[in-house]
Amino acid sequence: MNKESMASKDPDIIGSYAALRRVAKRALQIGLETGTPVYVLIDGKIVDLTKRYQRKIEKREVIGRGGAPYTYLGGQRQMCMRIDYLFEENLRNCIDFYGDDTDYSGPVEQMRNITLRNIRCTDVERIVRPFLLKWGKMQRVVCQVDQWEHRIADSIVSKANLLEQLRERKLEDHEIDLAEYKVDIEELYASFKEVVRQTAAAKILHLICPDFMPMWDTLIEQGFRAEYNARVERDKHVKSFSDVEYFLYVQEVQRVLRTYSEPIERVSARYNRSKLRLLDQCFIWAVRRPLFSFLNAGL
Repeated sequence: MNKESMASKDPDIIGSYAALRRVAKRALQIGLETGTPVYVLIDGKIVDLTKRYQRKIEKREVIGRGGAPYTYLGGQRQMCMRIDYLFEENLRNCIDFYGDDTDYSGPVEQMRNITLRNIRCTDVERIVRPFLLKWGKMQRVVCQVDQWEHRIADSIVSKANLLEQLRERKLEDHEIDLAEYKVDIEELYASFKEVVRQTAAAKILHLICPDFMPMWDTLIEQGFRAEYNARVERDKHVKSFSDVEYFLYVQEVQRVLRTYSEPIERVSARYNRSKLRLLDQCFIWAVRRPLFSFLNAGL
């Protein structure tokens, strides 16, 4: 794009630069995914961008850990690098789509400064209520459930010691064995769900423990449940929004955090987003596709 067009005041021309960049990224993504050359003219020479990218990425060392952070399909290292690239590009697309995240980070920081054993109803009204309205559209909860602020404050106080421990944990840490937390996670989710229903329960747990408890909503739950039930025997199917299902969802999120640790780390650092928040936005963006299949395949 030349300087004249960049200096234009026409909003269509100004916006076209970003649009062209998105199209170019998508073309490269498809080329890498399908093995199709993507030719461009650079300094008077015709260049295949897919080969140029592959030469660049071959300089990076791809290290496998227990369970391998990248998927080696058919033992092909090239496919491994493609998945790394595609997954990271999808994360960046999500961030570009949602933009500024101040309305999320503000309440999270406010809650971090609260000593949970001393939390009051007024704190719930000041921090939790607007968070639910903004990020969960929970009008039915905040307007129709009687005395929910008092009841949630009481629930937090009664579970304060456990919640204080969990909000210091990071879900992706390899020393975290979720089997040891199964009962605690299910009981916390159940106690909050009894007061504010299933979606708000997960959002409040995330607000308190933003690096350990993932959020979900109806569409994410439906996507996860459908894919989980499709790969297990019928007698192991999970019920909608059950305590067991939420724990299984936490397990799957942990697996994704560990499997794709490097691209998640890079995008998290670049955009100053927590890893769980990053995945939450990614899931919302991807939920109209197969949820964890989208993640596994980098599509």
